[in-house]
Amino acid sequence: MTQTIDGLLERIAAIRPILDKNARQTEDDRRVVEENIDALKEAGAFKIMVPNRYGGWQGDICTQLHVSREGGKGCGLTAWGTVLMDVCSFFVGMMK
Repeated sequence: MTQTIDGLLERIAAIRPILDKNARQTEDDRRVVEENIDALKEAGAFKIMVPNRYGGWQGDICTQLHVSREGGKGCGLTAWGTVLMDVCSFFVGMMK
């Protein structure tokens, strides 16, 4: 099944228990726990701002912020890392 941006917030909400479980380790290790990265990737969080021409959803900043807010309910540091990844994708999209 091909995943789309539709339902993304629900998928992020569904992984919130994973993010919450790993929040302390993420803070202690000063890096996002691999399980969180895998869950976000599977949910599609890193495709939000990726241009269509590179297989992403070319979403808007509002969608990205809503996803970040939802993820931040589980782990603020993981949400911050997700924002950084999405911003980098946005800048790549500006290049020709």
